[in-house]
Amino acid sequence: MNDNLQSAQSDESRQPEVLSALQGKTLAVNKTSAPSSPESKTGVRPRKRTTPETEKKNDAADKFASDVHTYIRQYIQIADQKAAFLFAGVAAMTAFLHGRGITKLWLKDPRLWNLPDAIAFIAVTGLLLGALLAIYVVLPRLGGAARGIVFWNAITNFANGKEYASHVQKCDPAELAGAKLEHCYEIASVCQRKYRIVAWALWCGGAGLIASVVYLAFY
Repeated sequence: MNDNLQSAQSDESRQPEVLSALQGKTLAVNKTSAPSSPESKTGVRPRKRTTPETEKKNDAADKFASDVHTYIRQYIQIADQKAAFLFAGVAAMTAFLHGRGITKLWLKDPRLWNLPDAIAFIAVTGLLLGALLAIYVVLPRLGGAARGIVFWNAITNFANGKEYASHVQKCDPAELAGAKLEHCYEIASVCQRKYRIVAWALWCGGAGLIASVVYLAFY
């Protein structure tokens, strides 16, 4: 009996110590998980917060890129129009000369040429070169970056439209404006080549037209 009473008293004396040790602690096991990011749910990277000043700069950059893009495209259209007009002119003159048999006058040994034959050669050669160069001006250019978000040939390198849309949605306004400016540089290079070839076509076609007029006027 005394032993039971002593053990009960010792258990009661230990209870405060146990309670004080467990104070502020919980016996439930909390499962912690990493917070889910918006990107993991939607697949789209959240855009960075921008200040009004940054937004103003982005808007200005986007407007500038759009203006430059439109400007270069207009000049490309003008180059194509010049090439088309030149081709129509030299083709009509070549057909006229061929109808009068002038295109065949110089098809003989050059040592037997006289002055009309030489003029006919210059006329036909200049007209043909002008026509070929005019065609080359309007040929499509497929150069540029292999992967991008503006050039149509680069866009098709994405696996599908969903991948392309997801990639564009992950870009912030500054990146979008930068991509448009990069494309401006690419089409500016195309425009430069077009005008260089148009100049050659005008020189060749012009020489052919002048020679044709001289031949028709004097022979």
